[in-house]
Amino acid sequence: MAAKKKETQGITSFMDATELGGFPVREWSTQQFCQLYPHLKDIVDALHEDGASLDTFSDAAGVQAHLPALTNAIIPIMPQLVKLSCPEKTDEEFAALKWPVAIQLTLAILKVNMEHLMDFFVNAPS
Repeated sequence: MAAKKKETQGITSFMDATELGGFPVREWSTQQFCQLYPHLKDIVDALHEDGASLDTFSDAAGVQAHLPALTNAIIPIMPQLVKLSCPEKTDEEFAALKWPVAIQLTLAILKVNMEHLMDFFVNAPS
């Protein structure tokens, strides 16, 4: 009898993917983080305005509670975030992504890097 693959359910199930739409989901290099920092700060600021804390994102329920604010914050920076996170992909490949996949990809990339983001923004000097 074949082992049954554990399925993740719910709106955030895609966030555990290692690839979406042919784009890899992986941790950022230092250079990528530095280039993305101004955008990441904008995302964090928008989430704080929505009443979220970085601890909110330690579970799926926290993500779901603030998904509208998170989505609104990432859409303007989605092209830059994906292009910097996946430098081997071309502008044409990004342009061909269906928008729901691009949003899922962006959220999955953020999730992979969230622990580092939480450490940085929580412990960063004011």
